[in-house]
Amino acid sequence: MQSSSGDLEIQPYEKEHVKILRDNSAECTLFLKKNDSFPLSKPCKALLIGSGARETVKGGTGSGEVDSRFFTTCEQGLESAGFEIVSKDWLEKFPAFKKSKRENFINNIKEECENVKAQMPLYAWGIIQPEAEYNLPLEEYKADIAIYVLSRICGEGADRRLIKGDVYLTDSEIKDILYLNQKYEKFMLVLNVCGPVDLTPVMEVKNILLLSLLGVVTGDILADVILGKANPSGKLATTWAAVKDYRYIEEFGKIDNTRYLEGLYVGYRYFDSFKVKPSFPFGFGLSYTDFKISKKSFKNKNNEIIIEVEVTNIGKYEGKEVVQIYVSPSQNNKDKPYQSLACFKKTPLLKPNETQSLTLSFKLDDFARYDEQDSKYILDKGNYIIRVGNSSDKNEVFGYISLNEDIVTQKLKNIGGKPDFEPLAPQIEINDDLSKVEKIELTKNDFKYVEMSYNYKGKINEKIKDLSDKDLIKLSIGNYQEPGEKEVIHVVGASGETCSSIKGIDKYLSFVDGPAGVNVIKKYGIDEKGVYRLSNDVFMNDLGDFMTPEEKSKKDIPQNNKDRKGKIYYQYCTAIPIGTALAQSFNEELLENIGNKIIGEEMDLFKPNLFLAPGLNIHRNILNGRNFEYFSEDPLVSGKMAAAMTRGIQLHKNRTATIKHFACNNQEKNRCNNNSILSERALREIYLKGFKIAVEEGKPKALMTSYNLINGVHSSERRDLLIDVLRCEWGYEGLIISDWYFTGDSPLKISNNPPQRCLNNIKAGNNLQMFGGEGKTIELMKALKDGEINRDILLENASKVYDIIELLNQ
Repeated sequence: MQSSSGDLEIQPYEKEHVKILRDNSAECTLFLKKNDSFPLSKPCKALLIGSGARETVKGGTGSGEVDSRFFTTCEQGLESAGFEIVSKDWLEKFPAFKKSKRENFINNIKEECENVKAQMPLYAWGIIQPEAEYNLPLEEYKADIAIYVLSRICGEGADRRLIKGDVYLTDSEIKDILYLNQKYEKFMLVLNVCGPVDLTPVMEVKNILLLSLLGVVTGDILADVILGKANPSGKLATTWAAVKDYRYIEEFGKIDNTRYLEGLYVGYRYFDSFKVKPSFPFGFGLSYTDFKISKKSFKNKNNEIIIEVEVTNIGKYEGKEVVQIYVSPSQNNKDKPYQSLACFKKTPLLKPNETQSLTLSFKLDDFARYDEQDSKYILDKGNYIIRVGNSSDKNEVFGYISLNEDIVTQKLKNIGGKPDFEPLAPQIEINDDLSKVEKIELTKNDFKYVEMSYNYKGKINEKIKDLSDKDLIKLSIGNYQEPGEKEVIHVVGASGETCSSIKGIDKYLSFVDGPAGVNVIKKYGIDEKGVYRLSNDVFMNDLGDFMTPEEKSKKDIPQNNKDRKGKIYYQYCTAIPIGTALAQSFNEELLENIGNKIIGEEMDLFKPNLFLAPGLNIHRNILNGRNFEYFSEDPLVSGKMAAAMTRGIQLHKNRTATIKHFACNNQEKNRCNNNSILSERALREIYLKGFKIAVEEGKPKALMTSYNLINGVHSSERRDLLIDVLRCEWGYEGLIISDWYFTGDSPLKISNNPPQRCLNNIKAGNNLQMFGGEGKTIELMKALKDGEINRDILLENASKVYDIIELLNQ
């Protein structure tokens, strides 16, 4: 907590955290295309234009937004580095084109809202105005280089759209990008974007930098890259392709039921298996230098496949490379992707001609096929080909593993329900010549067979055994005030807290949103009446235009508190790169360090216990508006990155990460009541796998369920997921929290699926219902009276909440 002096100058912790990001965020960037025009030896005159040149995007919208003290735009970053911007008048005139379209955009959204019988302004949350067409001349400018910054933003509550100004480029953007590419030898297209855009019309551009959304240092990193002070070393965590090449993309966004028709074939698994060439493949990324990967050794130890390689920097600049190992499974059973990522490792910074040895390993039973009929994981007999390279498209056969019989590795139970369709199941042929590569033979004796037991019984904490039924309920539903009770605020601007009005319990849990940094309000005061806010929640920035004057006045908290004269406090937090950008680093050590040195330290400073992140849902479709929060289309990358950030945060004694959203939160349209329909095999092998890795390797003390249904039942109400999978199969011991909801509420009134219920959540093992409210108390008290639940269920859930309260308040 800081007094009023905290607003006068940047604080030491802010400087330290910005330095960490400035020194490392280039690892999250990559060139999609490049020639020898860059880096520059010194600053010069720059023609800088584009939607993100001045109005640079640092992160997405919604609960994951962080209202930092400042952030550096692309214009500011270049000027700070010494560049002279010759196109200032272009940057002054450009916003008028977007502003001229604003009123029409708002009216269209209001009309949509009425048609679907939704709640305004909640319906507008996350809907982004597309970039406008514009007409501004460029011929008059004289410069040494040209930079076009193309920006796209998306956010919680709404999905992206297949329109110009969103996934597609506008005609104006295409015209100016092609003009500058032709006129300037030193031209760079900079993508300051939340996710893939269709670059088909501008693929002739010589230099394309995927800058992404890098939080407070976004503009600084652009300048560092252009001047060669930092060398991009990221790799794509999601495939970039022309819209026409994404399978089922137009099936996305149904209101009630979303069918995962592609089954296992998500992202590169589809492109590689169906031989569809994307614009830029998964794992791809160029830097200022090049590398050679050489084979060293290939061996097995107790079912751990160990691969040693040497990486040599064969270029002119120092840099880092990411070694990626893929496995092509035995095709005796044809329904398997062509290849899947098995492991990855990033080199340290290598100087030209420097060589580094790397050892990578994985377990073959991670590539067992799930058999739904017998609920078993099976390694089919045949050859498992190991491929080593630096992308899914650029790798070579390294060796192979031979199994002479089918091997069952696990016996589980069926979970998740069944779809009403047969998912995509191609016939894949793999014809690599294996005669000149090494072979490892494995037998049944090399694997451990596990038959899962499902006898979970929640423990009851003796310290709360004598609480009343109502207090047990209050402990399990989050904080709220009954009539006459005084509001208690421990962390100003927190997303929620556990109940503070239970006799004998003076400790609590406080939650703050993520994942782009600790999300609390900037400024508040304390006077004789108590705490009062002097900053709005960041969502006000996006929704103000959709409110009536009366609604806006009520929500404008600083304006309502302007006459209070208490002591002022500041809570400046650091916006970090978005989840997708962090994943592009392919650097677990970096994510652990950000979790520890930025998120964990700022949590220690402002005192929340739980960071509501990282999010690790799969990038199933590029249109999901919340993809920017999540890491990747690949479950291994998602799980490893989430585990690393979790470990970093939990180095701080009283803090924890909260991995989310469990599971299949892959669409924002009707997110509270949309039904994800998919096969159990896809659920286990794709959508749950990352969570399994995060639970087992990160050991988070909290996990948040998702709003959506899975095969007809809300994820938060699925005991088979929360108890059978999480508790029994994965050994998860932490707290299970719902996403924030009103009991029985359906924000989209034309939706046919049922809303989630507090009663069903509690019965399923969802320990804590957020946020609190009288409605949840009434519902559970009635259920207890009617015999729908018993006191033991309340005790089990409340005990888990109390256990974590004690653990995080030692």
